[in-house]
Amino acid sequence: MKISIITTFYNSSEYISECINSVQNIHSEHDVEHILVNDGSTDNTLDIITTLKYKNVRVIGKNHIGRGPALNLGLENATGYYICILDLY
Repeated sequence: MKISIITTFYNSSEYISECINSVQNIHSEHDVEHILVNDGSTDNTLDIITTLKYKNVRVIGKNHIGRGPALNLGLENATGYYICILDLY
């Protein structure tokens, strides 16, 4: 069974590493994917994400569209049977 964790973020450089690491530390017999939805960040959040190597992490989005549409974008890209929302907004 696959679980999708969706995190929408906007200028979250202070918290993004801790958020991703918390998902990376999940020990489960299930397949876990982490979808990070960039809602137009203008700080160095994307640099932090791309500098570090994470497994099962996808980054989507680039324009500032707001939390609701960003969450919908994450849902459209989720492939899990169950979905968890873990926002940094």
